[in-house]
Amino acid sequence: MDINNFPHEAAIRYVLQRQCIDAMGAYNVPSGWEKSSIARKLRDACIMHKVDPVLALAQGIMESHFAVNPYARRSRKHKNIFNWLNTDDGKNHTFASFEDGIEQYCKTMSREYYWADDPDKGLPGWVTLEMMLRHDFTRPKGGRYASAWEYTMKIRKLSATIKKNLLEGAKNG
Repeated sequence: MDINNFPHEAAIRYVLQRQCIDAMGAYNVPSGWEKSSIARKLRDACIMHKVDPVLALAQGIMESHFAVNPYARRSRKHKNIFNWLNTDDGKNHTFASFEDGIEQYCKTMSREYYWADDPDKGLPGWVTLEMMLRHDFTRPKGGRYASAWEYTMKIRKLSATIKKNLLEGAKNG
């Protein structure tokens, strides 16, 4: 992560458009979901809670395509893009808005997934994509973000595409 080149809202909107709306179809955008508002909240919450925006974008896309995937019924119904507290046994957590779910995700990542004894150079306090990849999406106190064994590998691959789209979005934005 390059803190000096933090993505602008326009670049984040570009990623949401390309990797969520274009991929899933504009007709699948759920009620209450607005691209500019989602992009703004993601950027602001990532800055406030020191979460790498590439990490947040990758996890949001992996979990539900930011709730644009029509098969991500739980994410859509509960306005829970990251499936925070939605468990494999069927428990769900509902947010008042998609933006509230983004805020909670960033708070949780900052509080529970920061490896203080292994910060990225020049980024103390930041939960970065690289940190999470090194630690296979586990918490310092134990437990893993996702139960899928291939989660880390898929996030690594997805993040490469996100980085390319952020650069395109910065040029076109």
